[in-house]
Amino acid sequence: MTSRRETALAAAFAALQALADTDENLTGKIWRNRRHPLNETEAPAIIMMDGGHDRVGDAEDTYQELIDIEFAVELAVTGDSDAAVTVAIDQYYQAVTNALVADHTLGGIADDITADGMDGPDLFDEAGARFGAEFSLRFVVRIDQNPRDVSKAAFT
Repeated sequence: MTSRRETALAAAFAALQALADTDENLTGKIWRNRRHPLNETEAPAIIMMDGGHDRVGDAEDTYQELIDIEFAVELAVTGDSDAAVTVAIDQYYQAVTNALVADHTLGGIADDITADGMDGPDLFDEAGARFGAEFSLRFVVRIDQNPRDVSKAAFT
């Protein structure tokens, strides 16, 4: 049986894969847990890296076992100038964030998904006068690891 953690991460990855439907430059360039880092020739490209998880709150008090699942989305972009790279960073930052938080429940799987920050960008120069950047966006998915219908609990 697939864990609720894996189900939530798979739903987040599916939301990222849908970006290829709106941006043909991403077709075949969205991976999950890829071992090899992105390189400049693949840009634009996206890798989703699964992270750890933390227990949140007290199950005795809330009747929930909340888990925060962390993951990162690594991106590489290029452009013909510094200005074009700046536009690409903004474009893909917005596209990824919007794709992931558009449905805060990931189709009813999660309690919430939130953006948790950005690392980078690390800028690079490519041979042939192309410029680029690599950066990473962090997200947290909150799920109830042990969902219960508390409306049916017997309170006396």
